[in-house]
Amino acid sequence: MGDAWRWYDVAQRLQRFSYKLPKRYRRPRVAFDALSRLVNLGYAYHQHAENFAWDHDDPMYNLHVPTEEHVKNIGLWVVELFPPSEFASLTASIHKNAWDNQRQWLLGHRSNEEFLHDSRVTRGVEWWNLATIADVDSNIFAPDATRETTPRPFQSIDLRAIHVGAGLTAVVAHFRFKESSSDDLDSVLHGPHEPRLIHQNGKRPVADNRLFSAYRTTQEVRAAQHDTARAWMKKRCPGFFASHDEPQLLLDLLLLDSSSPFQQEPPSRDERETIRALGIQNVLFFSSESLPQLALSVQSVDLTPGMPARNTWTLWGNSSASVGAAERLDIYGEPSAYGLGEHVGRLVRSFLVKLSLNTFIDVSERLYSTSRDEARVGHRSFTTKSLDALRAQLLTLSLDLTSITDDVKSYWSRKYVTEPEIEFSRITAPWLEAAHREHGQSPIPAWNFNKHMQKEQLKRLRMLREADAEYRGLLATVASLGASIDASRLGRRALWASIASLVVAVVAVLSASVTGSSIGADVWMFMQHLLAR
Repeated sequence: MGDAWRWYDVAQRLQRFSYKLPKRYRRPRVAFDALSRLVNLGYAYHQHAENFAWDHDDPMYNLHVPTEEHVKNIGLWVVELFPPSEFASLTASIHKNAWDNQRQWLLGHRSNEEFLHDSRVTRGVEWWNLATIADVDSNIFAPDATRETTPRPFQSIDLRAIHVGAGLTAVVAHFRFKESSSDDLDSVLHGPHEPRLIHQNGKRPVADNRLFSAYRTTQEVRAAQHDTARAWMKKRCPGFFASHDEPQLLLDLLLLDSSSPFQQEPPSRDERETIRALGIQNVLFFSSESLPQLALSVQSVDLTPGMPARNTWTLWGNSSASVGAAERLDIYGEPSAYGLGEHVGRLVRSFLVKLSLNTFIDVSERLYSTSRDEARVGHRSFTTKSLDALRAQLLTLSLDLTSITDDVKSYWSRKYVTEPEIEFSRITAPWLEAAHREHGQSPIPAWNFNKHMQKEQLKRLRMLREADAEYRGLLATVASLGASIDASRLGRRALWASIASLVVAVVAVLSASVTGSSIGADVWMFMQHLLAR
């Protein structure tokens, strides 16, 4: 325990003393359990104090970022979906935000609402620019942009509506970072990191040493940027994900000065720890021929304590290598990281829509599962009101699912496209693949992510349609039984109402006065006369 006494030493002393007592004196048990919890709580504080004692040069407990390594945020993309049940929400957002005012003043073409109506009714344009929002202090050239104060990290936001089939509209928002905010992540990554004690609601605190404190602190910066973009989207353009409290699909672009996912030499320990602190993976990832030197990785919640949100993807690579390998960046001006951001945004929009369909299916499966479980628990106490609520929920899900199943099939199989289509393949990092061959092991085979995603989506949608048909059949049976129960209840209520009416009528008759006294009084006197005889 050391030379000095800490507050948690008292609990440890008491616990040690309790173990020396005979078993018959170890009561009440609740007190000993509470003492054990207090000792465990104190251990977190003890561990936190120990973390300050570790040497700053020990790589086991500290993050040493290579001096030549720097990271820059270029942009991020957020996707929201609007199935038939959310069509009114998209229309309301267009009116509420007045996105048509500036575009009509400059261009004079059809409004957003007309584009939306034509796309859903007549299968009109596949995509259109919904709006551009630029910060009031930004010097970005966007004549048809709405000028307002954007969230701090971003200088502008582009909203593009992409129509999927006949009943589904996706809105892809491109958030561009301000020059002053693109280095926020790098500043925190290179900053000093001290041990932290993380308090959790109702749980034991977590003591992070300097290394895990660097992980958490750096990832929290990314998470804050993601949360800001998602919150803006949820407030200004809420759709299916916002309605069901599900984080929207998000992709951000990170460029590093030194590390590369395609490097041939194994990364050093410092490089591996730096990449992990950023919350990205450099072992198994996805790559595309259309985006050379860039790797697509999905966030692993287990490895990112500072980024708890789901549905987060990262496109990352070496800055000079990816900019040099990209084609036709000159159309965005001088080839640069920001030109690469525009190039990436143009290529990934359609892919992100397809990727967001996975999240839509996840939410739909969860909703069906929740409805089934609630119906199983509450079937004995169902009321007409609860049945109506369940019927409305399943009807909404059924309509969305029926429409989107056909839309997804047609979107995957379409021949004529107006948006760029890119394909990703799952691969192993080149340095790891070389290590496998060196040791006589077969490398992990690559596989086409797009084809796998298409197959899984259609399979899961088919299973949902089958489950939906069963649920609707069960709901019809339950509704029929509920109607019979309601009719029985109504009959019993009518009987009691008739009895009450009879009682009221009898009381009224007995209270009536015919000969100067009430009939009830005459009957009472007659009964007394009979009893007296």
